[in-house]
Amino acid sequence: MKKEVIVLFILLLFSLAIPSVTNAAIGISPGDQIYLNFQPGLEKDFSFKAFGVTETTKIKIFSEGELNSSTTFDVSEINQTSSTHIFNAHIRLPEKIEKPGEHIIYISVQSVSSLQGTIATSEKAQIPVHIFVPFPGKYIEATFNINDVNLGENLQFSLNIINRGTQALNEVYTVIDIFESSGNKLKTLETTKIPLQKEQEQKFNLILNSSELRGQGPYKSVATIFFDGETKNLEEEFRVGVLNVNILNHTQIFEKDKINIFDVVIESVWNSKINNVFAKVRIENTEFQTPSVELSPWERKTIRGFFDTTNFEEGIYTANITLFYEKITTTKISQIEIVKKLKFDFNLTTILILIIVIIIIIDILWLLVKKKKKNNEKD
Repeated sequence: MKKEVIVLFILLLFSLAIPSVTNAAIGISPGDQIYLNFQPGLEKDFSFKAFGVTETTKIKIFSEGELNSSTTFDVSEINQTSSTHIFNAHIRLPEKIEKPGEHIIYISVQSVSSLQGTIATSEKAQIPVHIFVPFPGKYIEATFNINDVNLGENLQFSLNIINRGTQALNEVYTVIDIFESSGNKLKTLETTKIPLQKEQEQKFNLILNSSELRGQGPYKSVATIFFDGETKNLEEEFRVGVLNVNILNHTQIFEKDKINIFDVVIESVWNSKINNVFAKVRIENTEFQTPSVELSPWERKTIRGFFDTTNFEEGIYTANITLFYEKITTTKISQIEIVKKLKFDFNLTTILILIIVIIIIIDILWLLVKKKKKNNEKD
């Protein structure tokens, strides 16, 4: 035992003798991602500024990624004695890249301790350089986005199309079909027809007032992009909200002669924040209220009240649950049950607690047996 204490004491002294270093936050500026379209032998120069150099920390500069060998730097590291914290990266792309699509080079800076025998954490910051190699023939990349709105507000359908092929496109346009949740088509929108040169990008924005749809609910839109006899489909769902909070569920079984938790699960179907939402629950002549909460757009939340069953007999009762918010109410009439005593619920948590208790008891018994055995050996 004494030997173990001595070893631990020596290790503690050794760790205290080694200086530790806390790095300043590592960063690189400008922090914007870089996008390049591939051209054989393309050369580009970029300047960056590194942050995080201290008396005890220097910064290592390097590149990572598939085209790592295409990048060189004017310095390999920056320390406190460096005349500037600005460094330059030179990218020279090869004459050919076999694989079409996106390739990424990472301009990286990493902290390194400048002291010998120190314990220091290392941090790294990166700027990605995206290089797009065109696909043979006709090829487009596209994104499709729609905003959730409240009923009566404008829906904005945003399309972004980029020609990523080796051929110019003579005619590009999009048809957007809007469906309700049952699958029934409600509306069709169409963009103008345009040509799209190689590497050219085009954005489309179409507007539709949500009052032209069928009220609150989820909808689906399918965008079909037509480009010189070929098509590409994109799907997006969106929601149209109304100022309403739904009561989804609530506690249904309560124990007699006890103050019980009464949870009410609610959900907003409004695309804006709703303040001061609370519920009043009436059962026979007893009424209680939950605290007020705030609901974010489309948020589902559980609010909690307390139901005293002292003056109730066992049986089935009617609960009147009313939500109050923004000078509006939502009411749900439901059945609850009061029982003499709730049956013990062997859920997963209960089982785990029992297992832990059993393990502790076994450990205590084992220690007692071991101690008794040692005492007998001494005797």
